[in-house]
Amino acid sequence: MCYKPIRPDDADLRVAMKAVVAQRCRFGYGRIRGVLDRRGIVMNLKKLRRLYREEKLPVRRRGGPKRMVLPDAANQRFLSAIKR
Repeated sequence: MCYKPIRPDDADLRVAMKAVVAQRCRFGYGRIRGVLDRRGIVMNLKKLRRLYREEKLPVRRRGGPKRMVLPDAANQRFLSAIKR
C-alpha cells in the first residue's frame, strides 16, 4: 500500500499568479505573494514557490553592468587620448 498525495485543484491560484506576473514581470516570490495577499489570496510561501516552478515563470533579469575594455599595455588609454 503506497501513499498517494492528494493536492487540491489550484487553478484559480495559478490564474491569479499568472495575472500578476503578466503585469509585473520582474517580481519575485515575495513581491508576488504581497500582491496576492492584498487581493485576498493568502497562500504559503512553499506552495507559491512550487506553483511558480511548475508554471515555469522565471523572473526576468536585467542586463549586467557595462564593462570597459581593459588596455593591453601600460598607458594605452592615455596614449590613445593624446592621438585624437
